[in-house]
Order: sequence, then structure tokens, then C-alpha cells
Amino acid sequence: MIPFAHYTPTARVTEHFAPHTVSYTPPTTAAAVYPQHTQAFQALEQPQTAQDWMMRQASEAHILAALQNGSSYGNLPYTAPPSMANHSSQPQLTPPAPLPYSFLPQTPRSARTGADPPTPPSAAPSSSMPSPVPSAGEYFEQMLDHQLRLSTPTPTPTPTAPLDIPMTAPTPSRWPPPSSPDPLSIRSEGPSPSKKPRNSVNPLPNRQPSFEIQPPRLTDAQKAMYQSMTPSSMPPRSAASMRSTPADKDNDSEEDDIDWGQSNTDIDGDWQMGPGHSREYDQSTPRLVARTGDKDQRSLFQKVQNLLEDIFEESDGFSATPSLEEVNHTRYFHGLSANGEHPLLSPECVDKLVRNFSRLHKSIRTRQSKVEELPCDVDLLMRLLRILERSMQDGQDLDPFPDNGRRTVIENTSPAKGGKGRKGKKTANNGPDPSPELEVSEEEKSTGERILSTISNAAAAALCCLVVLRTPGLPKQLYSEDLLTQAVTTVRSQMTAVLFPVIEGLAGERIRSNFLAWLVTDESAASAKGKTKKHTSSFHNASVASIAHFTCAAVPHITGLINKPNMTFGEQLIIDSVYLAIGPVFVHEPTTARRGKAKTLGTATWAVMKTLRTDALGCLRVVFAKYENQRQWILEEILMHLGKSIESGSTNTRYQLADGGSINTLSALFLQLVQAFSHGVGPAIRKLRARNIDLETGEPQNPQTIAEEESRMCLGAMEKAAGYMKFLVDVLIRKSIATKTSRGAQETDFASILTALVSDLLTVIYRPEWPAAALFLSVLLKTLLDEPGKTKGAVEANAARALSLDYLGDIAAKIRSLEMQMNRKTVIPSFNEVLQDANASGLADLLAAHQTVQSYLTAASREDGMLVSAGEMSRVLWANDISKALQRANSLLERFVAEPDEAATGEKIQAITQSLRLAAHEVWSGESESVFDPGSNQLEDAIEASFAISRSNSLQEAFKMLLFSLTRYMDSGVVTHRSKALRGLTQVVMADPEILADANVRVAIEDRLNDSSPSVRDAAVDLIGKYVVQRSELAVQYFPLLAAHVTDTGLAVRKRVVKMLRDMFSTTDNRKLGIDICCKLMVATQDEDDGIKDLGVKSLTDILYPSSGFVAADTAALLVEVLHSYDGTTHSLEAAIQGVHAACKKSGNSHYFGETIDALINRMVDATEDSEFDSGSHIRAIFLLSQDDPALIDTNKASVLLSYLRPPSNTDEQNANDQIQQIFVRSIPFLPRSASAFANELSDTVRKMVQRPAGAPPTLRWSVACYCVVVKNLTKGYFGVWSLLRGCHDKIKAHKIDERNTQVMRQVNTMYYITALIVENLDFDAVAEDDDQIARAVKSLMKRPRPLAEHFFDLYLDFSSTVTGQQIPILCLNALFRSHPQLILDSKAGTWMAKMFESGTTDTKYRLLELIHDFLVSESNRRIVKGPTAKGIKDLIGANNEIHDSVVSTSLVQRTIGFVKEAAMSHTPSLQREAINVLGFTVNQGLYHPVMLMPVLIPLEASEDRRLADSALALHSTLHQKHSTLLNVQHLDFVRASYNYLRGISSEVFGGRRGGAALGGWYGLLIEKRAWRLEFLRALTKAFDFDVEASDPIDPKFVLYVAENLCLLDYQLQEEPMLVIQALSHVARDGASTANHIELAQVSGPDNEPIEGKMAIITEKQQFPAVRLANASLVVGIALLAKNLLLEVYGLTEDKCLKLERGKKSAYGEKPVTKKEQYQKSPIPLDTSERLPLAREGVETVGHYRLQQGTFLELMREDGALGWNDPSSMLF
Repeated sequence: MIPFAHYTPTARVTEHFAPHTVSYTPPTTAAAVYPQHTQAFQALEQPQTAQDWMMRQASEAHILAALQNGSSYGNLPYTAPPSMANHSSQPQLTPPAPLPYSFLPQTPRSARTGADPPTPPSAAPSSSMPSPVPSAGEYFEQMLDHQLRLSTPTPTPTPTAPLDIPMTAPTPSRWPPPSSPDPLSIRSEGPSPSKKPRNSVNPLPNRQPSFEIQPPRLTDAQKAMYQSMTPSSMPPRSAASMRSTPADKDNDSEEDDIDWGQSNTDIDGDWQMGPGHSREYDQSTPRLVARTGDKDQRSLFQKVQNLLEDIFEESDGFSATPSLEEVNHTRYFHGLSANGEHPLLSPECVDKLVRNFSRLHKSIRTRQSKVEELPCDVDLLMRLLRILERSMQDGQDLDPFPDNGRRTVIENTSPAKGGKGRKGKKTANNGPDPSPELEVSEEEKSTGERILSTISNAAAAALCCLVVLRTPGLPKQLYSEDLLTQAVTTVRSQMTAVLFPVIEGLAGERIRSNFLAWLVTDESAASAKGKTKKHTSSFHNASVASIAHFTCAAVPHITGLINKPNMTFGEQLIIDSVYLAIGPVFVHEPTTARRGKAKTLGTATWAVMKTLRTDALGCLRVVFAKYENQRQWILEEILMHLGKSIESGSTNTRYQLADGGSINTLSALFLQLVQAFSHGVGPAIRKLRARNIDLETGEPQNPQTIAEEESRMCLGAMEKAAGYMKFLVDVLIRKSIATKTSRGAQETDFASILTALVSDLLTVIYRPEWPAAALFLSVLLKTLLDEPGKTKGAVEANAARALSLDYLGDIAAKIRSLEMQMNRKTVIPSFNEVLQDANASGLADLLAAHQTVQSYLTAASREDGMLVSAGEMSRVLWANDISKALQRANSLLERFVAEPDEAATGEKIQAITQSLRLAAHEVWSGESESVFDPGSNQLEDAIEASFAISRSNSLQEAFKMLLFSLTRYMDSGVVTHRSKALRGLTQVVMADPEILADANVRVAIEDRLNDSSPSVRDAAVDLIGKYVVQRSELAVQYFPLLAAHVTDTGLAVRKRVVKMLRDMFSTTDNRKLGIDICCKLMVATQDEDDGIKDLGVKSLTDILYPSSGFVAADTAALLVEVLHSYDGTTHSLEAAIQGVHAACKKSGNSHYFGETIDALINRMVDATEDSEFDSGSHIRAIFLLSQDDPALIDTNKASVLLSYLRPPSNTDEQNANDQIQQIFVRSIPFLPRSASAFANELSDTVRKMVQRPAGAPPTLRWSVACYCVVVKNLTKGYFGVWSLLRGCHDKIKAHKIDERNTQVMRQVNTMYYITALIVENLDFDAVAEDDDQIARAVKSLMKRPRPLAEHFFDLYLDFSSTVTGQQIPILCLNALFRSHPQLILDSKAGTWMAKMFESGTTDTKYRLLELIHDFLVSESNRRIVKGPTAKGIKDLIGANNEIHDSVVSTSLVQRTIGFVKEAAMSHTPSLQREAINVLGFTVNQGLYHPVMLMPVLIPLEASEDRRLADSALALHSTLHQKHSTLLNVQHLDFVRASYNYLRGISSEVFGGRRGGAALGGWYGLLIEKRAWRLEFLRALTKAFDFDVEASDPIDPKFVLYVAENLCLLDYQLQEEPMLVIQALSHVARDGASTANHIELAQVSGPDNEPIEGKMAIITEKQQFPAVRLANASLVVGIALLAKNLLLEVYGLTEDKCLKLERGKKSAYGEKPVTKKEQYQKSPIPLDTSERLPLAREGVETVGHYRLQQGTFLELMREDGALGWNDPSSMLF
């Protein structure tokens, strides 16, 4: 038994307190230190009596209580002095505290032996005043007591025992060795007072300082007292306390190695050891420390050796089967192995080993001396590695996250900075609380934490093992492959089992473990609350953070071991290393979505994964470079893992470039592996040169042979790299093609990987850090161009071409832009140019440029290991270029030798050749040295030099070939190819607009403007538009090509043209071009698409009324010129200006219109006498600008306009008068009553124009209206108007109708129309209520009292029945209906309209339709003028006048819709157009059931009149948008209506119209929903259904019409034609019985005899009508031909179509439909002329029957046996 007193604390002076201490001989026993307790110590050590035992138990309890409660042995605290550095300062003492062990009885002074040590004041008698200057011994004892009280640990429960051994007693964090008489360890929290504190980059977690006392070995009763203590008394022990140990940190200063203020270590990293340990150490190894307080002078190697000796000296003291208690009470060990037999090193000890070995490694590297072998103790190192291996083995096969059979997704939450709530208050983002579904028991948490702790210890052991083995100069027998495999496997398992699941859980991946879900939720919440520990850099959980640290620190050491020159890994070890390095590349990291910003990588794990991924790439690069035989499977493994990168989103990870840019991590990996092929070329060439040096002369032997061998080596490395690149590109391209053709829902999208690779190659091309990028891009480009020709199958070949076109344009544009960039800078000649011009100075510039690049790579490679391979690859490529130049130079020399006239040039070439040979030698003679670190200037110089060198790269010569390929594909038969070729060429034009100067390119683009595909036309418009915008001088040349597409059928084309026109206007200075652009924008404002309409209005608004810089005079002038040139309708102009006014009003610029009108009026005033002045356009402009705000016309403006109101002499003047009068009609109600002069003048003028009309009666409409309005609002001269009305009425009564007298009839017509216009514009019934004179006059006009309108209504009906021509009666009634709409519902009006529609002429019907449309429009406008009204209860019961007004329109439509539909189907263009106008209003107002209109609209969509067909389709589209569900019925009935309509036009109905299907517009509206399309196709295929034995008719011509449409429809997905083929195949199959019947049935009679009424007889009992049987065979034959045509055009197989399940989606059916290339340019209609000649004519005679019999049977036999032998025979 060890004496108890040896476990008592003793005094020790540390070196940090040297200025305050005195030296004395360290005591060896506690009795020597505290002689006053000598007898008590002896009694405690060897108790003899019961009293001794009781004192011993009381002492043990007292000591343990002090440890647990954190109190000192004394009762009164010590107050530390404010400044330890100030020697003269006096410590502030409280009343003296008793010394340690003051509770023990003291020994009388007479019984003590030996000299007393210095006694602190606390042991002296108390005095009233403290000593002014305490002695050194007093100071030390006071400081000792102070440190004991500060260093008392804070109890925290942390399980640290092994998994399979329960903890039964409290375990301190560290116990002193049993052999040491000085077990008290004092740790200083702060830095040394004599040194400045160190700011650590990665601060350690706060470890509580503590002191430890090891209890003696006790009896069972005494052990019970210890076991009764709770585990909560254990001091904390964090596994995350290990410090980072980077493997390659060359530029650390020596001061960085000093551990400032770290616990339990001195300034050199040693543990603080007591005097007893020092004595024992002196017996074995001589110490360099002279005395306490001096600096440790040992070398790093000696420190390592001493540490190992101490560890194993302690290990040797264990029993054969040490207990957990015994192990945990030691300094260097903690815990037992899983089997409970072997002690394990404590994490602190492993940390100390890692730090010491890392410093030793760094010291050796700093000296740059080659260490053959360190004089180390091999046995100790082997023992150390075995102990570390046990820790690694304990971490094997542990699953911290067991599968609990659930799938959980944890949403990651990032802290919001400065987030505010709705009211501006900051909202506290507390992060997501753990989900209530995550019920994790405390047992699961405890088990998981213990497993993580064990795994963390294993990871620390693996790191320590790798650090030890990486130390230079170790004996070879230490490098065990099994040990290395164990370490690598351990590191890899920590990544895959712990680190990656946590990171992917934070990224939102599904979690299968309850404990992992809880852990991820805790991490997410900590991150959201900002509680992530800074010293962990990544994770809140200490164990996970330590595992992340150990794995990150271990990967560089693995790389260093692989890169050892004399070490070769086994195959299994290489495999493990590769899998370890690949893992971090494909991990899904969490992202943070910020408001208004794109997603960025989450900050919680960004540092860890960035470090880990960068180190992993370096490791993979080293393995790939060093082990050539493993490269193939490494590459295959990377490609196999590519799928995960897309599915998990790891493609978001970026690799940072030196200039701040970034590329995709996968692209960086591919390029680094390419550049790794240059590994070993330089050393091999140097060895080759060394072997061929003449030892006597020092000159190389056989220099030519050496040069050839060097060239072969460089070329071999390049060929291997090219082979790797070819393999990689082939895989990506073929996988991408497969993705486009047959990708399922779960397959990887390799096209996105290829796209990222191409983009990154274009980003880093010709940069000095990536010399292989140009070579990589060359291989990729060659493969893209060659792949379509190698691919078998039409679908795959088309996909290959489409894939190539995705990248050719971008590559060509980049090459062109680089060429232009290179030519703008200082041009350095290439080798060819140097030799061609014999330019020696140019060669010097070229070599100097390469030297600049190489110097940068050499300097930068010291910081980035990746640049080592970049420098090697750069030298390989440069040496290859020099070799080629030498070959050409030699050939030139041979030629010049034979030509004496070229002697001077030959001498220059000879000098150049010598320079080239010298340059070739210097490439491998050594690395370019740079005394400075690479800076931004050096990088910029290197980039510029690299670009200058690359001007002669072969890739730059590929531009012409790429341009030719793009133009060739523009004439492809595949729409997608043409479109992509144009878009690719657009990229080239943006890089260099001069490309369009090439005639071939320009003609090809112009041809595509008239392409049949809207997408191709859109691409062509885009290309020309961008070109014109960049080159405004060419706008006039290309404007007609663009303007023609304002009315293009393609929506995207029209939209793009409008944008281009707007941009052209802003860049052109040509006035006429600007006017033409505005005219086209006017047209765009009438587009049927609301989006384009709004875009046109906005563009026109920006031009006429810009938001800044508006000048009214300029706008007025421009508007006048535009109106003068515009040849559209007035209605379109009105709509355009209304849209512009609405836009100005919305932006707050409505006053611009008034200013423009003022400018127009001023121009009219100034140009009154100008005969060339275009007054009509000015009047038209004012008319348009004032229509929405008539109040803009005041009296002065009206007076100016009145001066232009004169009797017209032509149509233009008549139109101007009408517009002036319309302006007055709108604005007079807003004029003041004071405008009497203007009113009188206007009244006289218009009265004269009414009384003496200059034109036909219809020209009087606005004159009468203006006259009535001025009287009603200003003059109030009602009697004059009444006189005019009464006079016309009386003359009408007096005149006898004689249609033969045209002059009389003209006067009569004029008077009738004047009366109608007066009744329309002036309500005399209302005037009569206030004017008695008018009342008497009105009463005298009629025989009985009634409304004046009814009187004239009867008058006009009588007039209509009297005359033949109905123009004037219809005009009169139209005017009357506009002002009195209730009259149109009168039964007499209905009878009159029915009579006119039934017996009237075409002109009469046209005018009636015009009347109906005009009335509907006026009713709609009247409701709009009323404006919104307040809604009440009457609205709900139908008592609102507005409802009654709408009922009028509805009733009119219901009454006349039959006549309107008849007119629409009449085949008379004028009637059809006017009927479509009525139907358009009906559709837009919802006045009729939509289904009832479909039998009219569907046939009109197939009309030959393009305008009519487009109008019908537009109405159909409107109905489809409003009532899509109602319209998807009765498909076959509507198709039959279309067929019947077309039969009325031609006896032979063809299913194609304008290059497409007659039903194509209808089918195009169904593209939105798959169910609609499939239902439409199913309905159409039902047209082929028939029953031979039934009585319903069989119409083969209608079936042929349907079949032709099915063959010409624009299908979107493959399932659509497949569904049709499947249905037609069933018809053919079911037609077998028809074939049997027609083969056996015979019809008697001669061939020319009509077949009508004859029977086809099989037997007497089985007979069929011959016509019916023949028609049935025609239907089956049409189905066969249509099926075969679809199979051929779309490249389908009948078997796949038959396997298609209706209503069920499939990967094959969901693919976009693709036609064969030969069928792309134009649709292929169904041709029955050869194979089924009677399909269109019909079977009419017996001879026809017999002909059909043979033809049909031949078709059936071919389809069933041989298929379709010659598909081309089916085509035109």
C-alpha cells in the first residue's frame, strides 16, 4: 500500500511565478512540507487503533467534500493582487486562512525533525495589520491557496466510460500517476504575465481547471462511501477539446508553436509534472532543465521521446487485467477497450501526441533537410500504434443512428438578421422546436451520445496514427498496411456514418433514425438561435463537432502518406482512399434562402464541407496521378456517383478561382484529374537526361535521340489525358442523349452535368491554372460534331444533333470573343509566325510570356497543391509545342541549305532553332523560381501572358467550322435543330455582329424568317433584332423583314417583334423609320392576345409620351405623321389611343393629352393659309385624343376646328367634317352657356349642311347629330329643329313613291333619314313637357297621342314595305332602335326582320346583320357611359333597369341567332364576315349558349378565307377559356358539321388546310390538358366504328376526312399518335370479319351496272347490301393506311402502341413526339390514290365493287403478313 501522505498536495514553484519566488530544495514527502502534522500523517498512513481509523475516514471525507464543493481547505478566501507584474504591489489579504490539512492534529515542535521550509503568513500568528511586503514564501503559499479555490471543477454529468462497462464511481478528468509524490496539478487560466496572450484562430472549448487527488485503495466499507456518490460530481470532459492539426502549414512562425495559456501544458506543450516525476525521469534520460523556472531546452524529438516513455512507464504499472477504476485514475489513460482487457489512451493524451508529432514533422520540413531515419525507439512507437489501433477497433461497426423504420424531414432554419414583423418590430427567430413527433427517450439519447463519444475517440486515434506515420524518417517496419487500412477505414466510416447523415439531414434529406432526427433538430435550432459554438466551427453537439474536426484533419495526412515517394499502397488501401475522397464531393449541403436572393450554402456546415471537399479533391488527385493502373476504375466510380450530385443538389457546390470567380466542383475535379496525367513526366525526363550525360565532358550524349524520347513522353501523357477526356465526354454525351430519348422519372439528368462542364470550360479556358481546359474543350467539340454520325437510330441521331446544337453556339461565341480580345491587345507571334517571318524578337516575347505563366504557377503552388499538376501539365503542353516548332524549323533549315539565295533567312532560322533547343532544355531543367508570393498583379500578368500564348491554339481555328455547322443545321428538316442553330448563331452575332456580313449567313437567316415553324421564326427574329439593335444603321434594311411578322401566327414571334420595334425606335435617327415603327405598333395594339396588346400599348406610350423628356410639339408632329401614314381602320386607331390614354392616366400623366391637343391646335392656327398643310391628320389626331376626355376641347379650340368645317369636295374632306362634328357632339355638353357666338355660328353652318347635303344620305348622320346637340345644350332653338322635322315629314307624306324616278327617290330617302336622325338625337317628347309650343306641334303631327318614336317606327315600316331597296329603311330603323331600344323587341320589328332574312337580297341581309351588330354595340356603349351604379335589393329581384337593358340585347340575339348562324354558313364572304361580327359580340357578352355556337365556329375554322378562319378560331378560343368543360362534348357531331360545311364548298372534302389539319386549331386549344387531348382523339377514332349487319349508314368519305385530320394533327407527346395507332389497329383487327365477308360475297351483273340495290351473296341465308359491305371495307382500308402512315412518320412500332394502357402515364408515352427527319419540313397527308383508289370516289358500280374487293384483300394480307413494304409509296 502506498502511503496516504504521498497523495497530499505539495508546494511547487512554477516558472511563471519565478520573479516572486525563492529557490529551495523541493521536499520529497508531505511530512517534510508540513512537519506540524508528521504524527497525524503516520497515523493516517498506518492506522493502528480505532481512533486512527476514524481520523482517516474523517480526513478522506473532508478532502472529498473540498473537491465536490469547490472550497479551499481554509475557510477565508484569498484576494489576488491586482497586478502580478508589479513587484512592489502589496497583496490584499483577508484574515489568514488555515493551511491545507489544518484539520489534522499538529505535532509538537519538539518532536519535529529537519528544517522548516519557508512559512507563509497564514501559518503565523494573526496580526492586526498585514505585513507591508510579504516574503516570497508567503506570497507563494497565498497564491497556492488562491489557485486551489479558483481551480475547483464545476460538476457536469458527461458519460465517458466505454459502452459495455457501466460507470460505478465518479471519474475525474485526469489523475496523477501513483508513483508521483506530487499529485497536485495547478493550471493557470490566463496567459503568463511575462508574455502577451495568443489569439487562437480556433479557440478550444472552455475546460474547467481542476486539481485532482487520488484516493487510496480502500476496504469494501470505504468503497461503499465512494460508490454512493452520484455521477454528477464528475468534472466535465469534452471530446471536442482536441485542437486542429493541419498537415501542411509551412508558413507558421515558431511563436505559433507555443501553447499560450493552455491548461496543463507549459509554454512548449509539455505536461506539468511534479518533482517526483522529474527525479524518476532524471534516472533514465538526462534533463536539460537546470532548475524550476528555467525554460525547457529539450528538442522536439526529445519531447516526443520523453512523452512516449512516460506513457508506457505508466502503462507498465497496470495489472494484468486492469480495472476501469485503476485506468481512469491515471494521467495518460482513460477507459478500457471494448473487450475490457486493454487500457486506452485518454483524448488529452492523444491530443498531446498529435501536437508533438505535428511539430516534429514541421520542424523537419522547416529545416528542409532529408532525414534518413530518426533515432527513435521502434518498440515504443509500435506499442503506441497498437494502442491506437485498439481505439480504432472499438469504433468499428458502431451505428450511432439506427433505423427506426420512419422517414422524417427536418427543415433547416437559418438565423434572420434584422428581421422585422409587420409593424416594424424585430421578430425573434427562435428556430424550429423539436417536432412533437420526435419522441426520443433519454436512454436513446444517452446511448447515442456514448456511441458518438466512442466514435470520436476512434477518429482521434486514427488521426494520431496518421500523424505519427507521416513523420519523416520513421523505420519502414512501422508502416503496416493493415494499420493504415484501419486508419483510413475509420476516417471514412466517421464521414459516412456520422458527418454526412447529419449534414444531409440539415439539408432536408429524409431521416430514418429517431436519434439522428433529434440531433439534426437540435443542430437546426441551435443554428437558428445563433448558439453554434464558435470553437467547433460547425456543430453544436460536441461529439459531432470533434468527429468533423478529426476527419477534416486526417484527410491531408492520408494525402501526404499516399504522396510519399518511397511508399506504395496496396490495392485495397487505394480503394478505401478513393472512396474516402469521392464521398465529400457528392454530399447534399444545406442551403439558406434569403428574401430577394438566391439560395446560398448554409453557414453552419460551410467551413467543414469546404475544407473537407478541398482536401478530398487533393487526395483523389494524388491517387489518380500516382497509381496509373487505377485510373480507369476511379473514373468509372466518379461517373457512377454523378447521379447523386444531381438528385441531392450537390451541383450547387462551387470551386473558388484565384480571381474570385468560381466553377462547379465536379468540373474542377474533372480538370484536375486531366492535369494529373502529367505526373511523373518531368522526373522521367530528368532521369533520362542524367543517364545520357558524358561524365568526362558533362555534355549530353545523343541529344537528338533524347529530344525525340522527351517528345514521345510528352505526347504520351497528352494522349493518355485525351483518352481519359474522350471517355468522359462519350459517357456524358451518350447519357445525355439517353436522357433526352428515354429518361424515366428517377434517372439522372446528365445533360445538366454536361452543360455545367461546358460552361466551366468556357470560363477557365486559357487561364494559367487550368492548362488542360483548352485540350478538354477540343476533345468535347470534336465529339459533339462526330457523335450524330455515329449514333444509330433516327431518334437517337436527332437527339445527338440537338445536344450538339445546345453548345456549339456558346463555344463558337466564346472562341470569337477571345479572338477579338487577343487581337485588341499586344500580339505575341506564334511559333508558326516566328518561323515564317524569322522573327527572333517575337520568339523572345513568346518564351518570356511562358516564363511569366510558369513563374506564377511555381509561386502559387506553394499555397495550393493543385497548381503543382497545373504547372506540370503546362510544361508538357509547352514542351510539345516547342517540339513541333523544332521539327518545322529543321525542315526549313534543310530547304534553305538547298537555296543559296535564302542564306540570310537561313541564318536567322538557325538562331531561332538554337533558341528553341535551349528553351526545350530549360522546360525540364528546373522550376521557375519566384522570390515573392503570388499577388494579384502577378496573376493578372500570368493571365494576360497565357491568353497571348493561346492565340495560336488549334481551338481558335475551329470557329469557321463551327459557323459552317450552325448554318448547315439551319436548313435541317427538324424544327428543333433549325431553332437551336439560330439561337446558337445569335450568341455568335452578339459576340461579333460583323458575322452577318457573310452573305451565306445572312441569306440563311432571312430564309428562316419564312419558316413554317413559329419557334424557328421566333429565333430568326431574335437574331436579326439583336443585330439591328447593335447596328442601328442597318435598321432600314431589316425593318421590312421584322415588320411583316407583327401579324405572325406565332404568339412568341409577335411578342418578340414588338419588343424589337420598340428597341429599334430608341436607337434610330431615321424619321420615316420611326413613323413606320409606330404604325406597326398601332397594329400590335389590336392583337388578339392581351399580353401582346398590352405590350404594344406600352411601347407606343413610351414613344409618344415618355416618362422623361416629354415635348408636346414633338409628340404632336410625330402623331400627325403616324396618322397620315397609317392605313388601318379608325376603330383600331381609337382602341390604340384609348390604351395609350389609360397608360398615361395610370402613370399620372393624363395632362399630356391636353398639352398635345394644344400643340395640334397651334399648328392648325399657324398653317391656316398653307395649302400643303395636312389638316385631316391634325383633325384626326384631335378626334382620337379627345375621345376619352371631351372636356379637353374648350371654346377656343372648338372655334379653330369650326373654321375647318366646310362643305366637302371629296371623301377625305367628308371624313374630316365627320370627325370635327363628332368632336363637337362629344364636347359641346361640356362647353359653357357663354359660348353663344360659337353656338350660333355652328348652328347656322350645320343647318345649311343638312338642308343642302353634298353627298348621299348616310353622310348626314353627324351633321344632324351636331345640329341637335348644339340646340339642346347651347342655343335651345328647339322650334327650328322641329320645323325641319315637320317639313321633312310633310314632304314625305306629299311625295308619291316612284322608284323609277331616282331624283325624287333621293330626296325622299334624304328626308326619311333626316327625320330618323332628328328623332334619334333629340327627344321631343321630353322637350314637350317643358315647352307648350313644341307640345302642341307634336300633338298636331299625329292622329292619336303616342310617343313620337312609335309614329316614325310605323312610318319607316310602311316605307320598307313600299320600296324594293332596303338601305334607307334599315338606316332609319337602325337610328330609331339606337335611341329607343325597346322598339326592336316589338313584334312588328321581329316580323319585319324575319321577312327580310327570308326573302331579302344578299345586300338586305348584310344590312340587317349590320343593324343587329350596330344595335348591340350601341347598347353596350350606352351601359358603359352610364358607369357603375350602386347595387341594391332590386338588383336581386330583377327590378334594375340595367338588367332590363341587357335583356334587350339577349332577346334580340335569341330572336335572330338562327338567321345569323345561317348567314355565317352561307358561303357568302360578306355575310359571313358580318355574321362573325355579330357572333363575336354574342360570345364576348355571353348572350347565347356556347355549345350551340360550336357547330358554326368549328366549320368556319376550316374556311379557305384566312381572316374568317382566324376570327372563328379566336371566338372558339374565347369560349374555350370561359367554358372549357362545357365544350369538351359532342366532338364527333362538331366534326361532322365541319365535314358537311366543306362538302357544300366542294364535292371532294380534304382534311388538310393551309399546311395542317382542318381541325388543327381546335386541337391546339386542347394542348393545356392531357385529358382533353386524349378524349378528343378517342372521339375521332370512333368515326371508324361500324357494324355490317346494322342499318345505320356507313360514310367512308367522312371517315377519310377524319383520318386525314388524324394524320395531320400537331401532336405533342408520343402517347397521342400511339393512342390513334392503337385504335386504328383494333379497327383493322376487327375488320378481319369484313375481309372474310367481302372475299366470299359475290355480286351479280356486268361491271358498268349500278350497284345500288344489289346484294352481296355469300349463301342464301347470309346476304349483305353490296354498297354497305364495300363501304365497310373502305373504312377498314382507310384505317390501315392511316395507321401505317403514322407508324412511318413518327418512327413508332405497332407492338409498343398496342401495349400502351389508356389513361395510364408511361415514360415512353410522355416523351415529346419526334418526326423522322425526312418528314419534318412539311406535313405528310394521307394518300389513297394508289392503294385505295375508291376511297374518295366511292363504290358506284359492280365493277367498282370487284375492284375494291381485290384491293382491300391485298391490303389486309400485306398488313397481316409482311407489314408495309414500301412506306414511301404512301407519300406525295
